[in-house]
Amino acid sequence: MWSSAHLPLPQRKLGDLEVSCIGLGAMPLSISGRPDRSQALQVLHAALDAGVTLIDTADAYCIDQNDMGHNESLIAEALETYKGQADLSRVVIATKGGCTRLQGDWGADGRPEHLEQACARSKALLKVVQSTRKNRSQLEAAPKS
Repeated sequence: MWSSAHLPLPQRKLGDLEVSCIGLGAMPLSISGRPDRSQALQVLHAALDAGVTLIDTADAYCIDQNDMGHNESLIAEALETYKGQADLSRVVIATKGGCTRLQGDWGADGRPEHLEQACARSKALLKVVQSTRKNRSQLEAAPKS
C-alpha cells in the first residue's frame, strides 16, 4: 500500500503558511449526493494519509439551512478520530462564510453581524483554538447581456 512516508507531497507557500501542493476540497462530502458519514471520514483520513495538509471547507457546504456547518463538523470529527501517521499540527483548514442555504438554494449574506456569527460558529464546529483569518465567500452576479 502506498504511504506518504515513501513519497511526501511537495509543499507550497500560502501566505505565511506551508501546505501540500494538493489540497482537498471537502464540499462534495456534505452537499446533495454526499456519501454516508463513515465513507466521508474515510476520504478525509485517506487524504491525511496521502500527505494532504490543506483542506477547504465552508459553513454553507451542506444540504440546507438546517444542515449548516455539516462539512466543518465532519472535518473536526475526522481530525479527532484520525489514527494515522500524519502530523495534524501541519494541517490547515481553510473555511469561508457569507453564503446561505435557505431551502437548499445558494444565497449571500455579507452583513458584518452574519460574518461574525459564521466565524464564531465555524471556530466552534472546527474546535479551533486559534484562527488567523476567515474568508468571505464571493457570489458573483451573472453578467448582463
